[in-house]
Amino acid sequence: MLLGSDFHQTLPVQPKSTNSQIMALTLPNAYLWPHFTVYKLHYNMRLSNADNTTIPSYSLSEFASWLLDIGNGNIGVPDATDPENTKVIDIPPKFIIDTTKGLQSLIDFVYGSEILANPSPENLSDRAIICPKNETAYKVNAFISLKNTGHQIVYNSSSRIHKTQSN
Repeated sequence: MLLGSDFHQTLPVQPKSTNSQIMALTLPNAYLWPHFTVYKLHYNMRLSNADNTTIPSYSLSEFASWLLDIGNGNIGVPDATDPENTKVIDIPPKFIIDTTKGLQSLIDFVYGSEILANPSPENLSDRAIICPKNETAYKVNAFISLKNTGHQIVYNSSSRIHKTQSN
């Protein structure tokens, strides 16, 4: 069996848990973990393709390296309240999106003007804006939808089966 994951990503969520309880929920703390063989990838493929973005390629490689350093624990100062599990990280100014333009700057950074002008499933599937809450995702989607002047279709889904009346 092959599992893929990035342990530098968001931790599991269990409401009203302590940091140690959340850490106990992670896969590396599972009872089966000693039976896994771990292979690490060291090249960020997602940030390596500078052809479809407005960001200079040297900035992408710097950003990718910075992300890996964070994930490997090489950057940050231990937090006073939980120095063993938490670090405070200052984001370098060159990686901060201009807040005067807010959401528009983020969308331009992720998608670029060409993709927004000519969206297709192929070019949209290579990019994503990750939101911690659904309400934020709804705001981002609504903002992008307003910029799209083409034909739009909304597909609704349900996680439950609804019975219908039949005669």
